[in-house]
Amino acid sequence: MLDRAMDVLQQALDEIRAKAAELRESFADESRARALEWAVARMERALVERDGEALTLAQAARRSGYTAGHLARLIRAGRLLSIGRRGAPRVRAGDLPIRAARRVAPLHRLGYDPIADARTLSSRRGGRQT
Repeated sequence: MLDRAMDVLQQALDEIRAKAAELRESFADESRARALEWAVARMERALVERDGEALTLAQAARRSGYTAGHLARLIRAGRLLSIGRRGAPRVRAGDLPIRAARRVAPLHRLGYDPIADARTLSSRRGGRQT
């Protein structure tokens, strides 16, 4: 999900760059073209800074959707790099795995269907369906 969001964001930045080139080449509007290029560069810097941010396991858990315990297991297994010190692990935001959002039962034609939602929750817990 995060990869798709980043792809969409990168595509939007590319479109803004193309618009800046169009303003410059077709309309000789250098000032607006430079303003758009500045905005794209600032967004790219912000994304790099965000990816490099060092997060505690609690912060990483909130951002990734995984529990702090699971992230700690990934660090111990060597699947996630800790950039902190021993006993105080930190992970780089750009390295976090992102858990797919859990869905509830789809909306009924007339709106929310609590029976379908209860069945979905029950099946996740291995319970019986009635």
